[in-house]
Amino acid sequence: MTNANDKNKQALAQLTGNNELFNRLQTKRIGIWSGEFKTNSDVLLAEALAELLGRLWRNIDANGSLSQNFVKVAKEAAHSGEIECDIYERWNPPYDYVISLGTKLPSDVENGIIISASDWNASIGSNIISNESINPVGPFLAALFGAVEIFKSVFIDTSLAENIVKVPPDYKYSSWYGGINPISEKSDLYFDNVCIFGVGAVTHSLMWLLEHWPGTLIGTLHLVDHDKYDSGNGQRYIGMRHEDINHNKAEVMASKLDK
Repeated sequence: MTNANDKNKQALAQLTGNNELFNRLQTKRIGIWSGEFKTNSDVLLAEALAELLGRLWRNIDANGSLSQNFVKVAKEAAHSGEIECDIYERWNPPYDYVISLGTKLPSDVENGIIISASDWNASIGSNIISNESINPVGPFLAALFGAVEIFKSVFIDTSLAENIVKVPPDYKYSSWYGGINPISEKSDLYFDNVCIFGVGAVTHSLMWLLEHWPGTLIGTLHLVDHDKYDSGNGQRYIGMRHEDINHNKAEVMASKLDK
C-alpha cells in the first residue's frame, strides 16, 4: 500500500523529474511561534495549521501557548498517512521558516510570517486581529495563507519560481463576499436535502469547517462516495485520522458530523 509520503514524493517528482522538492519537505525546519496568551481564534488557527503542515513537513517545532495543541494535532495528521515525523514542543533555532500565530515574530527570525484571524477574516502582518470568536472560517483561511507561504519561501529558488508571487507583508482578507450582513457565528446551518458527490480533499476541508461550526447543523446532507480510506490519503485529507483507514470515507465523515 502506498502511504502519504510516497504520494508526496511522486507528486513533486512530476514537477521537476527528480526528488529535490520532496527532499526539502524532509529536511527543512519549520518553527511555529505563539505568544503567552491565546484567544479562541488563535486556538482554531493553530489546529487548522497543524492539520495542513503535519501532512507534509517532517521537521516542525512549536513554542508558546498554542504549542501543545499544535503538536498533538500535527502528529495525528502525520500519523493518518503513516508519515514518520519529528514534531516537537520546543524551540531550537535557526529555522528555514517561522509562522507566528497572533503575535510578533521573534526578533532573530529572518524568514517568516505573522498570521491571525477573527470571524470571517484572515490577516497577514502587523494588523493582528485575533479575538474570542469561535467562527472557524477565518482561522482556516489564515492557516491556508501560512501553509502556502512556506511553500513559496522554500521553493522560491527552484523551477517553480516563475509561478510564485508572495503575499503582501500586510494583508487582510474577508471570506464573506459582499460582507454587509454576515450570518452570526452561532447561527444554525440548514441543509435542504443537499447531496455532495465525492468525499475527497475539497469535501474534507468543508467537513472540517462544519465539524467546528459553533451552531447546530440542521437538515439532510448526503455524502456520496464508495471509496475507503487508505494511508495514501493522509497527505491531503484534512481531519483524517489513522483509525479511519479501511473505513468508508462518507460514513466516517457523517459520523463525525453527528457528534
